Amino acid sequence: MTGGVIASGFAAFARSRASVARIRTKPTSFPWFMEVERPRRFRKFVVMRYPHAALSAAEDVYPERILATMRQGFVVLSRLCPHDYANVRWLSRSDWFFCPGCGAQYNAVGESRVGPTPRGLDHLASLVVNGQLDIDPDDILPGAPIGTDTTGQKITGPIFPD
Repeated sequence: MTGGVIASGFAAFARSRASVARIRTKPTSFPWFMEVERPRRFRKFVVMRYPHAALSAAEDVYPERILATMRQGFVVLSRLCPHDYANVRWLSRSDWFFCPGCGAQYNAVGESRVGPTPRGLDHLASLVVNGQLDIDPDDILPGAPIGTDTTGQKITGPIFPD
């Protein structure tokens, strides 16, 4: 994707959400955990790397609003399980997310792999602008359908927390 396409996509994004405060960050390590307080709600989210090699599979599943950030190598995920709204945990030994409430398991890009969840982890609308990640914590996009596996990531260690 060219810089011009990202800029024009951002312009539409900015017009539609002009009254919402966005977060601009430059992640330096992954997972990059963030929290933001909003009136009547608290958002917890995480920025993860999205592998370039998985983009062709992602284009068949994800909408353009999510793909634009994936093409830049990022994915911004809600840390709430869509099944029971418990905070998912990152398990660094397995490189997967785990929901302590329902036992759902998600790969490193938030795609549901095991458990009762209705979909993958939800995404936050975001774009890369001038080398920084611009995140709108109030614009939540539904996660990928059950069965989505764009990365082919396997578990690399224990899935259950200590």
